[in-house]
Amino acid sequence: MDEELTHRPVAQGIWSTGLHLSAEVRAVTPQIDRLLLDLGVQTEDLRQRLVQRVLRRLQSQVERDRPSGLALAEHAVRETFAFIDDWIARAVAMAGAECSDLMPLRAALVHGALPDWPQALLSPPLPGICERLLAAAPRPLPAAAPLAMPTAELRLRRFRPLAWLLRCWPRRG
Repeated sequence: MDEELTHRPVAQGIWSTGLHLSAEVRAVTPQIDRLLLDLGVQTEDLRQRLVQRVLRRLQSQVERDRPSGLALAEHAVRETFAFIDDWIARAVAMAGAECSDLMPLRAALVHGALPDWPQALLSPPLPGICERLLAAAPRPLPAAAPLAMPTAELRLRRFRPLAWLLRCWPRRG
């Protein structure tokens, strides 16, 4: 599938794979790295390999759409999740299952359905992964059912605050 990447530091926090990445794309490397760290990718080398995969995907999008600044950072976050979702979609397709919403499967993935999920993202999905993700995916709550409680009549008295205050106020005299 993807060739093995060799990493060599170019500058602090930026790694090179020999691919040409624009300066704009390289600038979002720390944000992607931080997002992967927040998702639970603890190993520096593994995080850098995943960052490079996301940067390659992002580079083609930047050449097409030309975002900059905050829009580029948003594209980077979206592309990181799209990278994970594409891997999950390949696992689902390989198993022949149908799943219209990948978000519960992504939640199951990053919350422990596959303990070595960051390493798994670097290779094609193995058989049986979809079943593990589907089993661990959070289930939506059932639709609200109507209650079988009889209706009750409530009688409300008219409340007049001023009259109430006058009754409670101590009288002189």
